[in-house]
Amino acid sequence: MKVSDKNEGLGGNDKEMETKNPLFAWFRVVRLRFVLSSVIAVLLGVSIVYYEAAQVSISFTILILAGVVFLHFSIDLLNDYWDYVKGIDKITKRTKFSGGTGVLPTGLLKAKHVYVVGLMFLVMGSLIGIYFIVLRGPIVGVILGIAVFSVYTYSSKLVYRGLGETFVVLKGALIVFGTYYVLTNSAEFIPFYNGTILGMLSGCVLFITSFPDFDADKSKGRKTLAISLGKDQALKLYPILLVSPYILLIFGVVLNLIVIYSLICFISIPYLFKAINGIKKAPPEGLLSAMESTLVFARVTGTMLIVSYLIAAHPLL
Repeated sequence: MKVSDKNEGLGGNDKEMETKNPLFAWFRVVRLRFVLSSVIAVLLGVSIVYYEAAQVSISFTILILAGVVFLHFSIDLLNDYWDYVKGIDKITKRTKFSGGTGVLPTGLLKAKHVYVVGLMFLVMGSLIGIYFIVLRGPIVGVILGIAVFSVYTYSSKLVYRGLGETFVVLKGALIVFGTYYVLTNSAEFIPFYNGTILGMLSGCVLFITSFPDFDADKSKGRKTLAISLGKDQALKLYPILLVSPYILLIFGVVLNLIVIYSLICFISIPYLFKAINGIKKAPPEGLLSAMESTLVFARVTGTMLIVSYLIAAHPLL
């Protein structure tokens, strides 16, 4: 099981390229393609500020993005390290969306190097956070403390206590809330609520991509939500989890916590149905379809939520 979305295995040419140039292996292990979930969360916080104030600090936005991306890199690197050390990556069957990057089991990089670089990104992200603590005070300190603790302990502790999905939901909420707070110096519920929707979307991705790793995770003592429920009950819960972001959107509009333009997020509904239909098909094709559709569903919905606030800021455009 991985925090972020997974990438598929390498072809022969790609593997040969990474062997000759380790830089390509580093690009692979930090999962550049999948940092988008954290970027979307930051941009949602920025879009809410822009909607309310009609202006945003570009310099602060860049720093926030850098800090969040560094922490995202850190958790992915440490995830690869711990999955390798615990032996999980050695027994998982990699798919396009699950099973890890495969960089450490194939010897493209050394585990201790991945661990050290993961800590370096953690420190870099923390330093940016400390800068904002000086500017904005203890609330940022609380957010940073939760982030650092979660990033460092996610793969070694939290996922063994059944807290993986909870962390992902909280991550989305805190990134949006933290972004808003740093830019406005104001603590409001609206960005937290919007961030929870993104967190639920990421939680759906994590939930479905944990299925191919079910046996490997369980054999090593991990306690994902799917393992806690059992496969049959987890598959029954899956459609409910997928619909939950939409439910939060509707309640948000009704309660004036989200702009009415956010209803454009329902443009992603075809991917929701495709994901649900995917789990009804025989594996592995059905599961692969469900994972891919869930990923697209999460990205499209999150992006449209950002767009809705930009539209609301300029309703005549």
